[in-house]
Amino acid sequence: MDDNGVPQDDEVIAALYSRVASFDQRKQELIEEIAEIDRQSKRYRRALQALTSEATIGRPPSKPPAKKYPKGIGDERLDAIRRVVFELAAEKDEFSQVDVRGRRDINSSLAATAFEKLRQEGMIRVARKEGNNKYYRLTQSVISQPGRVEMDKP
Repeated sequence: MDDNGVPQDDEVIAALYSRVASFDQRKQELIEEIAEIDRQSKRYRRALQALTSEATIGRPPSKPPAKKYPKGIGDERLDAIRRVVFELAAEKDEFSQVDVRGRRDINSSLAATAFEKLRQEGMIRVARKEGNNKYYRLTQSVISQPGRVEMDKP
């Protein structure tokens, strides 16, 4: 302090450092206390859950499950796409899903699902790939079937 009783800058700075350090120490003590309270709270919740066989105590209820939409493709649509594939195969050797979508009101997802089913059934196979595009052909077993002409008719 100077002669008039006013603290010097160094004394003020030292006092502020001391005060900040005490706040930091108290903050750390509170953080540790909160962590201990959380551990005890969890322990008591588990004990209550075991005694009352409740699934969730003190937790908000979970969101309801999302709506599940039917997956796959119906037989009618698959047959319509099958007919379009036969029409395309009669016109050219290779065809893509885009060709099928252009002939009917079929979205990309539906075409992909239908092509995958037809591929698994052994009706079509992947002939080649160009970048993201896949080109398909009828399999030899389908080409040699005598009843194929009847499938072409709607």
